[in-house]
Amino acid sequence: MSFLRNNLSNGILFQLTKSIIKRNKRFKDIHKGESCYIFGNGASIKYFDLEQFNSRIVIACGLLFLHKDFKKLNTKYYYTGHPFFYYPYWTNPYSLLFEKNVLGSIYKSKIYEHSDIEYFISLTNYLGLRGKNINYLYHYDEPFNIKEGWDLSNKFTFSEGALASMIGMALFMGFRTITLVGCDYSSKPVLWGHFYEHGKRPFRKASDIYAEKPIYKAQE
Repeated sequence: MSFLRNNLSNGILFQLTKSIIKRNKRFKDIHKGESCYIFGNGASIKYFDLEQFNSRIVIACGLLFLHKDFKKLNTKYYYTGHPFFYYPYWTNPYSLLFEKNVLGSIYKSKIYEHSDIEYFISLTNYLGLRGKNINYLYHYDEPFNIKEGWDLSNKFTFSEGALASMIGMALFMGFRTITLVGCDYSSKPVLWGHFYEHGKRPFRKASDIYAEKPIYKAQE
C-alpha cells in the first residue's frame, strides 16, 4: 500500500514540476564531441597545479570552490545534489539535529560569487535557491536506469552520488571524452579523505592518506 502511495505521489509531483525539469533540454548535446574533466574533492588534488587542467571544460561538485586554484579552472557546470540543502535551517545528516544551516550558507555565498557557472541542484531546493543559472534535477524515486537515467530534462536517476550525477550530466551534454580528476574513491587502491580536511583519517594506511589541512585552510 505504501508503495502505491509513493508511486502516486511521485507521479503527481512529476506532473506538477516537469515544466521546471524540461528547461534542462537546452543542455542536450551542447558539447557534442568535446572533452571534459570531472572533478571530485579527493585529497590527491591538494598536490595538483589545477592550472594544468584548464584546457577543457570542467564539471565540478562539493566544496571544490574552496580549492586555492579553483579560479584557474574552466568550470562551466557545478553539481550539488543535497536535498533540502539551501534553506536557513535543516536537519544535519550527521548529528540528526535541526539547526541553522551554516554549510548551506557557505555554498550559497560561493554560488553567488561564481555567477558565471551553471549549477545543478536537487528540485527539493526550488524554494531555497533560485536564479537564471540554477537548474533543478530529481529522480522521482525511480530506480537507476543506465539507458535513459542521464536525461537532465526527465527523471534523472544518475543520482546515487556526485560522481554518477556528473557523469550523467556529461553524457547528456554530449561530451565524448570524460576524464576523472580527484575522484579518489573510485581509484584502486582507494585514496581516502578530501583536499579540505584537517588531520589524518584513522585506520587507514599512511600511504593512502593525503588530507592534512582544515577546510578553512584549503584556500591558502
